[in-house]
Amino acid sequence: MLKKGMFFIVSVGLCLTSCIDHEVIPAPVPQVELDAHFIGNVAGSTVELTENVNDYLNTSSVDLYISQQQVNSTAVYFSTMSSPALLRSVSVGLGSVYWDATNGETRPTLPEFNNFYSSPTNQVPPYFDNGTNGFVVRYTDGNGTQYSSKQDSPNFQDVSFVNVTQESGENGDFNLFTCDFNCYVYTQDGLDSIAIQNATFKGWFKR
Repeated sequence: MLKKGMFFIVSVGLCLTSCIDHEVIPAPVPQVELDAHFIGNVAGSTVELTENVNDYLNTSSVDLYISQQQVNSTAVYFSTMSSPALLRSVSVGLGSVYWDATNGETRPTLPEFNNFYSSPTNQVPPYFDNGTNGFVVRYTDGNGTQYSSKQDSPNFQDVSFVNVTQESGENGDFNLFTCDFNCYVYTQDGLDSIAIQNATFKGWFKR
């Protein structure tokens, strides 16, 4: 009788164990690691902005231009290093990404975004006002004066994007890059300008 009782207990235990629904834990969605930094010679002095130093953070934004045909709508993406505690900031932009707004998309699709930024042509882009057909630099000095690069600048300017990679994760779709550039930036009235030389901006564009 003892053996039969033990067998019954073991059998019930196995049944209860096999009947328990095991929780299925989904695989974690990876986060894209984002790191940003700017360093360059600005108006003769070294300026360095590092993420999480003096409250500096990198953010990404996009200017969307909806065409009348919509199929030829364009997008210009910006990466900006700024701090709520300080006036100085620097931003780089590159466009335009063409996309079709007729199908309900509110911005370029992931393939359109990736194809644009992985193109060798767009890794050595021309300078263009507002970044609508090329590269643009926007700079705000420590006094809050705003400057921007010009496509028709009489001064030497160049730019090259390196280490360009596309990554997606729980926090979105990104184009990670490092760009090296030299240029002059000008006030809106064109009366004042400063040189930005040997500059390196490490940041990202978020789709």
